[in-house]
Amino acid sequence: MRDAIRSVARRPGESFLVALAVALGVGLPAVMFSLVYGLFLRPLPFDDSGTLLQISGKSGEMGRTRLALSRREFELLSHGASSFEDVVAWSGTSVVASGSEAVASHHNGAVITENFLATLGVQPILGGGFYGGESSVAEQPQALISHRVWRDRYAGDPRILGREIRLNGQPTSVVGVMPEGFLFPVHQDFWFPMRRGGSANLDWDRPSLQVFGRLADGVGLEVAQLELGGLAAGLARTLPESDGGFGFLARPYVEAYSDPDMRSYLMRMLLAVCGVFLIACANVTNLMVNRTADRRRAIGIRRALGARPLAIARQLFSEVLVLCGLGGLLGIAAAAAVSSRVHGIIKPVLKSFWVDVRLDGSVVLFCVSLTVLCALLSSLLPAILTARVHPIQNIRNGDRGGLESAAHRWRAWLVSLQVALSCVLLIGTGLLVKSLLQLESTDLGFSTDDLITARISLPASDYPDADSWRGFYSRLQQRLETVPGIQDVTFTSSIPVGGTPQVEIEIEGVPSANGAGRHSATVVASPGFFETFGVEVLSGRGFQPTDDGTTGPVAVVSQSFVEAHLGGVEPLGRTLGFPGSDLPNVTIVGTVTDTFKNTLPRRPRGFLPALEAPAGDADDGIVYLPLAQRPRRWLTLALRSERPAGLLAADIKRQVAELDSDLVTFSIESYGDTLASIYWDYRLSSRLFVGFGIAGLCLAMIGLYSTLSLAVEGRTREIGIRIALGSRAVEVLRMVLGQGLRTLLAGVAAGVGVGFLLARSLNALLFAVEPWDLSVFLVAPVALLATGVLACLVPAIRAMRVEPLAALREES
Repeated sequence: MRDAIRSVARRPGESFLVALAVALGVGLPAVMFSLVYGLFLRPLPFDDSGTLLQISGKSGEMGRTRLALSRREFELLSHGASSFEDVVAWSGTSVVASGSEAVASHHNGAVITENFLATLGVQPILGGGFYGGESSVAEQPQALISHRVWRDRYAGDPRILGREIRLNGQPTSVVGVMPEGFLFPVHQDFWFPMRRGGSANLDWDRPSLQVFGRLADGVGLEVAQLELGGLAAGLARTLPESDGGFGFLARPYVEAYSDPDMRSYLMRMLLAVCGVFLIACANVTNLMVNRTADRRRAIGIRRALGARPLAIARQLFSEVLVLCGLGGLLGIAAAAAVSSRVHGIIKPVLKSFWVDVRLDGSVVLFCVSLTVLCALLSSLLPAILTARVHPIQNIRNGDRGGLESAAHRWRAWLVSLQVALSCVLLIGTGLLVKSLLQLESTDLGFSTDDLITARISLPASDYPDADSWRGFYSRLQQRLETVPGIQDVTFTSSIPVGGTPQVEIEIEGVPSANGAGRHSATVVASPGFFETFGVEVLSGRGFQPTDDGTTGPVAVVSQSFVEAHLGGVEPLGRTLGFPGSDLPNVTIVGTVTDTFKNTLPRRPRGFLPALEAPAGDADDGIVYLPLAQRPRRWLTLALRSERPAGLLAADIKRQVAELDSDLVTFSIESYGDTLASIYWDYRLSSRLFVGFGIAGLCLAMIGLYSTLSLAVEGRTREIGIRIALGSRAVEVLRMVLGQGLRTLLAGVAAGVGVGFLLARSLNALLFAVEPWDLSVFLVAPVALLATGVLACLVPAIRAMRVEPLAALREES
């Protein structure tokens, strides 16, 4: 090790470049590993979290998995699933905390069965669990609160137990404070008991509960799944409407609440960034091959005096380990900084409590493993070369048939490998960057420059019926229209591109093809929605103030709905039904243009997949229902204003507070920010791949430059003789450039071939771009070739300037 440290210190510049290469090769994969580990692999902060499973339902009718279960299904699991120690149900709810202690604030809450604390093995740091039992419904509402709410809103009051706080307009008794960081099930700050027979009681057969359980001792996932299959089959036989396709599905908790597409392409990106690691390994290998060739006489003498190849290999590995260790330390420092930045980007969007992208012991262990692996791989080839070449060939001065000749051949192969891997990364970068540009330039069908959205939820205690909902939104709209700078105001259940639930539909007089069911997205909107979003009425009319509860139900459908479901049939006046839902039949009174002209990927905001119906596809069209006829407590406010969202937020909150101080408006942001949060993964993956591509390109060019420089240095005498015999400078330039271009072209050709094979794996991240996009497969190799030629020029120009006499004298 002392010899290795001295050897590294003798060439500080070269050693620093190699350490920098290792830092990139270790740091970038570490960033991706910290992202994957922080999203999907990090254990939950509970004892035996691996035995915690989420239980989903598989709908035979829809042929898909759904997270939510019905009360009937939960009761069956509670009493019949012996594979689980206990089974817990919960339902998400919105909570507005108000009162004199602070301004009203919005939080996520959960109505949860009272065995959840015992099942998780977690106890409050203050107080205990709920009291009164599940059969009690008359007592005052109770709540457990999170540590951060206790600290931030209630100033860490140690007398908080038994205190009445105001939640959703109701006095609620605090029965406990949860430990710091506890936000289970997803991102909750308040927990309420699920009372059987009380107001929290849910429909017996409506999927509205999410269920998890802890496996019993000695029971595996496969055994539990078999038992769940038997329970589902028995339940299906008791339901006359079942088609026999109903079932239960048990999955690890985080996996169930993760987007499977996100998991898939992040794992692919982790594999892709390993290309940077391989390029770094090739760089270090190249350096060690060069150093081994420079020390061929010393190695030959040691071999001749009896040194075993293993002893020489151990010396080479020690030197590589020192270099890689320095690079690994730099890589860990860089990974820590970048991971922190990535966490700051995704945490506001992916609010699940388990999301934690940071450098911890597992990520450091990953970095150390990569560092040692890099040292092993990089020292393997030099060790093989020293063992295979005869000692006498290395001892002879100027011999070209020994270690130096073998090193020259392997340098070219290693540089070609680096160029090929860099080409693959550049192709992936080009596809993702072009996809992001396509996404950002998509014509949505309306202007987003001055569009602002916000979200409002009305508590059931103060707004118990549809008339109270309609009245509040009408008063709020009138007040907002008087705020300076606001032009248009409307309310909607879903914003364009934000994801809309689907329902089954039937159209009077228009049978479906082959008797298959039809589905369409539904949006509830107030009058003015089409004007605010710039949606043009093509035929009939839009919504009017007279479309209220006193008139017949009506609907407006999009142009894509007409094309998908009606063909050439006139839509106006047709009756539209919604079997399997509580929506009444409606009459189509108008058709409108689509809210965007190109099909964007639709999904809910945040980490969770859709909990209810899948997001509507633009090809299926949209059915718009008037808000006055289908009022809701939870809506999105959309308005147009010349003022930015940050300045307008205070005015919006003040208008809401003047109407009701117990209400709060949240998620006030521009539509551009909304789109950025929905498609954060496109932007993040594009940025990461740009970093991968640039790192790979730089490493490949460093390898190409160093190889040609060493080649020119090794052929100095030959070049001097050529010039002395009359070779022109341009011929020397062509000779050196030709050597570099042959290596470069071989790598680019291999990279394009591999790129064609691997580009399809990025398809999940591509929007309006084919995996084999011709422009990308032309631009990436051309850019790599242009950069490679520049890297070749410096040693080629140096070769042109070789002085023949000086070269001959140096070699004599």
